[in-house]
Parts: sequence; C-alpha cells; structure tokens
Amino acid sequence: MPFKSPNPNAETYSPHTAILRGMDEIEVDDLPAAEDIRPGALVERNGDELQNHSEDGGPASPMFAVEKRDWGMLADDTDIFANELSTVNNATHFAGDTALFAGFDKLHRVWGLLADGNTVEEDDLLVSNGDGTFRSIDSGGGETAENAIVRALEGVDTSGESDGPNRIRLEVMM
Repeated sequence: MPFKSPNPNAETYSPHTAILRGMDEIEVDDLPAAEDIRPGALVERNGDELQNHSEDGGPASPMFAVEKRDWGMLADDTDIFANELSTVNNATHFAGDTALFAGFDKLHRVWGLLADGNTVEEDDLLVSNGDGTFRSIDSGGGETAENAIVRALEGVDTSGESDGPNRIRLEVMM
C-alpha cells in the first residue's frame, strides 16, 4: 500500500518525527553519540556508544536515531512545533551528547535518509550506504533483495545537488 500523507499537500508535507508507523510499539533507548547523528539515520552500537551504520551494503539491524520527543524538543533544543523547517531535518545528536535511538520491526516506518546520487522509485529496496544513509541496491555488484533493509514508500531523486538531508519515507523489511 503506498504511503498516504495526512496532509493534502503531500509533496510539501514534512513529518515532525522520524517514526512514521509503530510509535506505540517502539521503545526508545539512549547512548552517547560517537559522532554527529541525524534522526532517521541507520545506526549501530560501537561498544558503549552509538554511531552511524558503517558498512556499505553490509548487514544491519533496523536501528534508527530518533529525535527528542519526550519534551517536544529536538536534539538542538529547538521547539519541535515552532517552525516546520526546524523539525527532524535540522536536529542532530552531536558527538559526545546523548543520542536517542530505537529498534524497528518489520513493517514499521521511518523517515530515513537517502544518500546523494540516487534515484529511487516507490517500492525500491535499499541498503546501507555505510554512513547512516541508504542507497539503491547495486545488482551489478552482486547485491540482491536479501541485502535490503528497507523499501522506499515514495520516489526521491538525489542525483542533483542537495543542501541538506535527503529525507525519504521507508518501511522496514526485516
């Protein structure tokens, strides 16, 4: 089923959270950030710290950084509802700060990050880009559907220049 935005202007709709489906079932945890991490990034544990997923095309647990939502504030203490442009797009868990993350289950949805240089269509399967973002499967490089972590719920083109995080609605496949 395609993603249906609650906003009639779906092209301009910007969720205020990285968690799009499954919020009532997801438990949020926290660890110190080993590096700057944006909400929606695919993350992994590295000892007692959290970092962006680091293996390009490699296996990953569906763990994503999430924004501070307990107090209605983002990681940079911006009021989450003050300005739609100051929502999950501009929030960053900075290295050394406490980063919030959650493990997602199959069919949960996340407002994730797409790497530059990708043209993704709805239902495309995506793998880790090795930096917290996702990219298209490289079938020429031997990657198959078994490598996929998420599927795209919308088409997004990042082949041109970009000035910020490339957001994409994703559904967890594992």
